[in-house]
Amino acid sequence: MDWKDFLNNLKPETNHQGSLLLESLSSLQTIPDIFWYPGSGKDLVPLLLDVPNNPTHERLYRINQESNEKPLLFWMNDYSDYLKDFPEDNLLGQELVTQYDELWKAYDATATIGKNRERYRIINRNVKITLFTVNIRHQVKGIHAREETSDEYLVCFSSCDSELLLENVFVSYSFHLSVVALIKQGGFSCQRENLDQYKDLPDRVAKFKEKIGLVDFWITDSRGQSGKEPAAHVLREYEYIGGILRWGWSPARLYGRPGCYSCEKRKMRSIMARTAQETASTLIKIYNKSFANVSYKRFRIGWSELCSIAGIPNITDEYMHEIQLTLRKSGHTLIQLDNFLVVALESYFSPVRAVPPRIVEQYLPGVEDDDGDTDDENPDFSFLETDD
Repeated sequence: MDWKDFLNNLKPETNHQGSLLLESLSSLQTIPDIFWYPGSGKDLVPLLLDVPNNPTHERLYRINQESNEKPLLFWMNDYSDYLKDFPEDNLLGQELVTQYDELWKAYDATATIGKNRERYRIINRNVKITLFTVNIRHQVKGIHAREETSDEYLVCFSSCDSELLLENVFVSYSFHLSVVALIKQGGFSCQRENLDQYKDLPDRVAKFKEKIGLVDFWITDSRGQSGKEPAAHVLREYEYIGGILRWGWSPARLYGRPGCYSCEKRKMRSIMARTAQETASTLIKIYNKSFANVSYKRFRIGWSELCSIAGIPNITDEYMHEIQLTLRKSGHTLIQLDNFLVVALESYFSPVRAVPPRIVEQYLPGVEDDDGDTDDENPDFSFLETDD
């Protein structure tokens, strides 16, 4: 079955609801990839993190913006009874009280549930789908600034267990899971006997790789990690791309499938790229840190390492200028060389000899230095010495 089959099999729960959101899905020219958040509750953090220049280089499907890229549809599900009607009538058109408040405050962001909500059931699949929109506003500037004042996301929510959704929808219609987030799992694990969501769910997804392919990115909190590696055995070949994020049982980390993450993207080592000001502050912290048996000492850093710290594939002139401005406020400077850069205090260069004005005058335009003499401020008189 294909995308058209899926759309044709969606039947409205009532005859009084609109169909604008379903029409938005129907307008997609290609079958979308899925960002799946099993056991999501009401958590909308993935929408918050969906900013330009994020490490995956992918953006979730927004109905207020056009894009030539393949759509990535955000799909939530939860097995809890209290969420079977989410989002409830009293939430429509209202700003949602968000979970993980510190993350939302860091981006000065808000989430507002749209006024439109459509509920459908999939024929012969025992799965219901609720379509609704979420408007995300944030005030962050720089490389993470959204193109518009806000983004309006189309969200799918299913009140069912994850295994049912996986097999009856994603596998049945050959949906490719591009991203799966395993964050603060537990409710589902408690309700389903002998199921470890962090280990067993990746195993179940991997069994259907012939139908849906391999997941490109997994995000998992500390309960799904073994050291810095994923705890699930089937994910051990995935590459650690970035963290640390205070999401779920922190830290949450991002892992990428080998081959789907290019060398250029791999330079980005954090779940969120840094602003120039944040990068400058990080360089100052490194300056103060003890390594090579010294601390508070000038150091050199490669261009690729600086990109990794910044979380971006390359450093633009504008970005570098902002780093310099921030460093100067604390008396630091960043010296750019071909193969590396040097971070030092500006005062370190105070003792360096200064060019006297008379030397400058010799090299003014139109003035030639015929005698080739060097600075004789400290002349060498050794030729006058005798053996006496």
